[in-house]
Amino acid sequence: MLRDSTAPLARVSCDLGFSSQSHFMRLCSELIGITPARYRKLRKANVG
Repeated sequence: MLRDSTAPLARVSCDLGFSSQSHFMRLCSELIGITPARYRKLRKANVG
């Protein structure tokens, strides 16, 4: 969803079933090493 959606991160986290955006951000940081916003920014820079 982070890769293919432009929805706000709050919407993405809700759609994925997280109780809060902060929990989603923490888990992403632990799993991929960067925040969801940073991931999107890097992806956009690499695509465009």
